[in-house]
Amino acid sequence: AYATVGHYSPQLFDKIASVAIRCLDEFSPQALANTVWAYASVGHSSPELFGKVAEIALPRLDEFNSQALANTVWAYARVGHSSPELFDKVAMIVLLRRHEFNSQEIANIIWAYATVGHSSPQLFDKVTNIPLSRLREFTSQNL
Repeated sequence: AYATVGHYSPQLFDKIASVAIRCLDEFSPQALANTVWAYASVGHSSPELFGKVAEIALPRLDEFNSQALANTVWAYARVGHSSPELFDKVAMIVLLRRHEFNSQEIANIIWAYATVGHSSPQLFDKVTNIPLSRLREFTSQNL
């Protein structure tokens, strides 16, 4: 909520992270994605939090919806936190479920991979082969 309204207190975010780390295994996939999104939205890098979210999320990534997956990798890229295992598994899921992702989600995912310098040739190949009918969904910003 603090990130949504633009309120940023580094001390508050540090305290929330220290508490959240202890109970992340109880978070839903959406709550995990929302947590890292909130930190990234205010530009607060919490390496311990992002590391723990990746650890908890990895075996559960199949439960994430397309928006949660896109927001998660966007958040990691936004704060400059690299998690190769997370990015590898998200790429595999995107390849399998690419029809579920809208243009904004695809754009955010590709931006995230490029920003952290994570190579995923199969993902990039599939994205460049998006049917022409789907290209109409992309805005100039997405492209």
